[in-house]
Amino acid sequence: MEPHLCLFHRDAPSLYCIDLGTQRVLPEIQYPLGWKRIKLLGSCNGLLCISKPDAHDVAIWNPFTGRHKLLPSADTQIRSGSCRSTCVHGFGYDDANNGYVLLRLVQTLEEPIESAVSVYRSRDNVWRRLEGMPYSLVNTHKMGVFVRGRLHWIVRRDWVQDSAQVLVAFDFHTENFVEVARLDFIDQRLGMDLTVLRGCLCLIIYGERRGVDVWIMGEYVLNGPWARLFSIPDHPREWGLVRPLAYSQNGCQVLVAVGGNSLIWHDLHTGRVERFDIRGMPGFFDAEICLRALVPFIKTAFLLSRDDFLSEGSSLFSELMEA
Repeated sequence: MEPHLCLFHRDAPSLYCIDLGTQRVLPEIQYPLGWKRIKLLGSCNGLLCISKPDAHDVAIWNPFTGRHKLLPSADTQIRSGSCRSTCVHGFGYDDANNGYVLLRLVQTLEEPIESAVSVYRSRDNVWRRLEGMPYSLVNTHKMGVFVRGRLHWIVRRDWVQDSAQVLVAFDFHTENFVEVARLDFIDQRLGMDLTVLRGCLCLIIYGERRGVDVWIMGEYVLNGPWARLFSIPDHPREWGLVRPLAYSQNGCQVLVAVGGNSLIWHDLHTGRVERFDIRGMPGFFDAEICLRALVPFIKTAFLLSRDDFLSEGSSLFSELMEA
């Protein structure tokens, strides 16, 4: 099944979808609940977890059927209410319990580092407070990356700026944070980012001034080996962040988002770069790969139309409609 590339226009109340198999732009999709702008908190199995920019109202949405579910409010407060803080989320699917999971993490940006964690499970339709995360986020705006029943972040064990960076994961089964890999093979002074490419963790490493290396963990095991997937040696930092999105049909190229305003195909064999321009694309966007109807029919899923939500209330659960 071909994936769809979803482009979130930052200044318009609509979503653009591109079928990567045909490179055809699908009709614009309006955001639910009359929202004019959204923040993407995560995606999984063709569903998007979105919020208003302030992240107070959160919904899980199927853009292909239009159904959605507005989640109850989460009270994830830290004791040091006067400190500056950040709030990140992670969204994924728990195979063992047949339900979707949303994690909300609030962490202070000042010493002493303090965090508060809450988890939402679709089967219960409530938020539960958990123990805080005993690490310091490296990227304080990065949403969790979902792979193999876990949400992943790059963190530091200590608040010290140059301390070693570690890859940690929130495990859906144990509801604890576990260390997946030490990143000692990388110069700790370099910038790092994390994403997922066809179900595998990808680590993006930025040179001090130029160049990007993309590493992939092909086999997901604790402290498993990383392999360099490709490099862009002449990429200057001012061009913006690089994010691998999807493989081409023949597996020889990777679609990469660059700087929030362009897409390129990178050839894994030759290193050749080709711009991916499609008529009607927005000028500035956030990109996400969305697989349509990836998970089979699940009775515990819960996406509601706007009319259902307004008439039946937030406690009503309907079955997930395959797109």
